[in-house]
Amino acid sequence: MAFIGIITSNKNEEILKKSVLNILKNSQTKHNVIVINEENIGNMKNIKFNSIIMNKENNIKENKKIILKQILKNTKYLIVNSDVYTRLDMITNINIAVITYGYNLKATVTASSINEEKILLCIQRNIKVDNKIDIEPKEMYAQILANDVYITMAANIVKLLY
Repeated sequence: MAFIGIITSNKNEEILKKSVLNILKNSQTKHNVIVINEENIGNMKNIKFNSIIMNKENNIKENKKIILKQILKNTKYLIVNSDVYTRLDMITNINIAVITYGYNLKATVTASSINEEKILLCIQRNIKVDNKIDIEPKEMYAQILANDVYITMAANIVKLLY
């Protein structure tokens, strides 16, 4: 079973969780999506996450950042909204693959074109998956999920990984 963690604002927790589960429903691997927040982060330190989505600025208090860093040490992929979260000091000296998404030019995944129903996602750099295969730069169409481009980008990155 693959564990996927989500760190996002309170209003987006359920929307992002449902979007990720929905986009992975045809996957051959079973997935468990867990919301990580200030209240439950202490209970997460023994879970080995395959990936964690950071869709908001890290506002976790200093004493809980140690726990978050411990969680990240055992995580394969960190999927970061680079338009919101710009400080990656939490991952120094940690062996983790960072995949960024957003509208900025340096993001690994960005949007080339958006209309009311679809988004043209642009993968700008290779993404290494399990040290076996690379997802090469390309463009691909995706349905907009929950009327939110950021949720759509994050969920589709997870889909590419699994």
